[in-house]
Amino acid sequence: MNKARPTEVTGATQKLACSVLLFDFGETLARVWPYHEWLYVRACREFGVEVDPRVVASGQDAGWGPYETPDGPAHPQISMSGAQFLRYKTEVIAERLRQMGIAGPLEAIAARIYELDTQPEMYRVYDDAIPTLTALSERGYRMAIISNHEWELAELVNGLGLGRFFQAIITSARAGYRKPHARIFTATLDAMDASPQDALMIGDGLAPDVEGATKLGMKAVLLDRSARQVGVAPENSVIPNLTSLLDFL
Repeated sequence: MNKARPTEVTGATQKLACSVLLFDFGETLARVWPYHEWLYVRACREFGVEVDPRVVASGQDAGWGPYETPDGPAHPQISMSGAQFLRYKTEVIAERLRQMGIAGPLEAIAARIYELDTQPEMYRVYDDAIPTLTALSERGYRMAIISNHEWELAELVNGLGLGRFFQAIITSARAGYRKPHARIFTATLDAMDASPQDALMIGDGLAPDVEGATKLGMKAVLLDRSARQVGVAPENSVIPNLTSLLDFL
């Protein structure tokens, strides 16, 4: 028996009623160029160290285990200031490098990786991002970014020419909670003076974006640019690109 498929938005469909749009950042609006592991590869090369991108891919998400809760990672104690978060995150990256078997000045390499992750030159905005955001802004939607990213995300977004579209930019580094934790969603809704029923979440992550938002009573759309997502509940919508978002708002 065939399982129900999630809604695939490819044209006009039932319109969603919302006034506030919350966007993920990485892999939704922009991406590290030419590939995500390049942050580590480039930083290591600057210190004369070669690293296989496949090794980086297998280990770069480690570090949040001590802060995991049933609701998602919570780390308000390391998010009291930018300097405090930088110290912690640099230590985490250095430990990741050790686990990858990389030798060299790990603390210096880690600091450089963090720095590169906040530089606009390391990113490319997706071709459909600015046209879609422009159209949504013209329609009167209020928009925010909610992202598991570094302290300096707002400066990065501005450097990429996207800041003008958003009334709030909330990052886990400052909020002290990572998606799918409800606290980062409520912080974003508070910044937008909105209720969960007012908002629609758009992101490429099933667990952090879609499930995190819907648990709070929000509507959500999964952005699946590579058609690789599985396990999406039938009641959720899946779009192949941001342009498709315009079809049902």
